[in-house]
Amino acid sequence: MNTHYEVEMLFYPDGWENCWKDDNNAPLEFNTFDEALAELNCHLTDLEEARLEGYLQDTDNAHDYRIVKVSREVVHQYSDAFSAA
Repeated sequence: MNTHYEVEMLFYPDGWENCWKDDNNAPLEFNTFDEALAELNCHLTDLEEARLEGYLQDTDNAHDYRIVKVSREVVHQYSDAFSAA
C-alpha cells in the first residue's frame, strides 16, 4: 500500500478539494504529514503577509483547510499471462 498526504481546501457548497498542483497540473501529494503541514503553514503565512501589506483585504480561514491521508492499494494488476499466446 502506498500512503501519501494531501492538503484540501473547503469549497462551498461543493466540499473538499486538493488545490495543490505540481508543474504538470497534477494533484500534489506529500510523502509525510509533516511535509503537508509545512506546505500548508507556509501558504497561510504567505496569505497573512499579503494581507498585512495591503494586497488582500482578507485571508482564507485556516479552518477551511485540512490534511488527509491518501492510501492507494493495488487490488488488481495485469500480468504477462495475457500476452502468452
